[in-house]
Amino acid sequence: MFLFGCVTLPALAQTTEKVNLLKIFELKDAEKQKRQLVIDIPRYLNGIKTDDLDGAIAELNDLIVQYKIDDAKGMSLLIDAQRLVQLKQPGAADSVLKKAIKQAFDNDDHYLLYACFTRIAFIRLAQGNFMQTILNYGQAKKEATKLNDPYLQVLIDINISDSYYKNSLYEQALFYLTEAQSLINKNNIQDQKVKNSVWLNIAELYFRINKIGPVKKYNRLLHEAPKGDNRLYSFTQRTGYYITFLQQNYLQVIDRLNELKHDTAYVFDNVIDEQNLADAYFLSGQNDAARAILTQMIKDPGQNNHPEIKQHLYEELAQIAEDEDNAKLANYNYKMSLDQAKEQLHRLIDVGSASSQITIEQMQLGYDKKEAGYRSKQALLTFAVIVTVLTLIIGGMLYRNIRQKRYYERILFESKKQELAFINSHEVRKHLSNILGIVNMIKQSTDKHEEYLQAEDHLMRAAEDLDKAIKNISEKLDS
Repeated sequence: MFLFGCVTLPALAQTTEKVNLLKIFELKDAEKQKRQLVIDIPRYLNGIKTDDLDGAIAELNDLIVQYKIDDAKGMSLLIDAQRLVQLKQPGAADSVLKKAIKQAFDNDDHYLLYACFTRIAFIRLAQGNFMQTILNYGQAKKEATKLNDPYLQVLIDINISDSYYKNSLYEQALFYLTEAQSLINKNNIQDQKVKNSVWLNIAELYFRINKIGPVKKYNRLLHEAPKGDNRLYSFTQRTGYYITFLQQNYLQVIDRLNELKHDTAYVFDNVIDEQNLADAYFLSGQNDAARAILTQMIKDPGQNNHPEIKQHLYEELAQIAEDEDNAKLANYNYKMSLDQAKEQLHRLIDVGSASSQITIEQMQLGYDKKEAGYRSKQALLTFAVIVTVLTLIIGGMLYRNIRQKRYYERILFESKKQELAFINSHEVRKHLSNILGIVNMIKQSTDKHEEYLQAEDHLMRAAEDLDKAIKNISEKLDS
C-alpha cells in the first residue's frame, strides 16, 4: 500500500526479525542494495503464509519499480520462483529460475546469479539429486568468489557442508564448515546467526562420528552466544541431548526428546530428532517404540529421495526383527537396506565427481584473478613507458619479469593439472572400480544378505580409500 510516497509491509517486522526491507530499498549504493535484496527477500518470503503470499509479492514488485532496481525483470523472476517453491511447484520454479539466470547473464548480474544458483540447489536437494545440488552450489560459490564477498561464500560453504552431511560424508562436510569458520574469523564477520549455524552444524557432525569433546565445546559456545537468534534455544537443547546420547543415557534422551516434542519454543525436526528418538528407543531395548517411529518415517513421502536415511531405518528394523527371531522379516529389511545402500553408493560417486569439478573450477577462478592482476600491471607499465625513457627501461624490465612469472605459473598450473588427471585416472578410478566390483558381486550372489555382510568391511575400506583419494586431490589443489 502506498502512503505518502512510501510502501508499508505490515508483517515485515515479524517475518524477517528486524530485517527492514524498506531501508534496503532506500540504499543509495546500488551494489549494496542488490546484495541485501537477494539475501533478505527469500528470508522475508519464507516467513509469509501461503494465503498472504500474492499480496506480499505484489508489494515487493511495486517496490522494485518504485526504487528503480537494476535488472528489475530478473529480480521479479527470482521472487516468482520463490513463490512457486513455497507453493510446492518445483518444476515451475525451475523453469522461472532458468529464465532469471539468462536475464542475469545478459546483465552481468553476479548477485542475481548467486541467488538463482542457490535457489536451484535447494530444489535439487529436495528432489534428492545430490550431484546437481553440489554442482549448483559450486556455481553459486563461483559467483560469490567473483564478487569477493566472504559472507556469501560462508553461506554457500554451510549449504555445501549440509549436502555432504546428508550423504554421510562427514569429513567433507567438516572441511567446508572449517572453511566457513576461517572466513568468518579472517573477515571479522559479525553475523551471530551465521556463527550459530556453523557451531550447530559442527556439533552435529561430531555427534555423528561419536566425539563428545567437540560436541561439548560447541554446546558451550551456543550457550554463551549473545541473545537475539530465535533459533538459539533449539540449538542449545539439541546439542545438549546429543551430549546425553553420547554418554549412553538413552532413557534420559527419550524423556528429553518427548518433552521437546511438546515444547513450543523448540523447533522439533521430524527427521533428525525423530530418528534420534527411534535410535534411543532401540538402544535402550524398547523395540516396539523404535519400530513404530521407524515404520512411520519410512512411510513418509518426504523420505523417498533420501536413501541415506532409509538405509539406516531399514537396517535398524532388521536388527529389531533379528532380536525377535523373525528371520524372514529381518532378511526383507536387510534387503531393503542393501537396495538403499546401492542407491546411496551411486550418489556418492556422483557427488565425489562434482566435488572435484568444483575444486578445479575454484582453482581456475583464482588463476583468472591473477591474470586480471597481471593485465592491470601491464597497463601501468605502458603508461610509465610514455612518461620517460628511463621509465621505459624500468617498465620493460618489470614487464619481462611479470611475463616470466606468468610463464612459470602456467607451467606449474599445467603440471598440477596433469598430476590431478593422473591421480583421478589411477587412484580414484581404481577405488571406484573396487566398489562397483563388490556391489556387482553382491548383486549376482544367490544370498545377497550373507554376501553383503561378508563384503561390508571391504566395501567400507574401498569407500574410505576413494575418500582419501578425493581428499588428496583437494589437498593438492589447495597447496
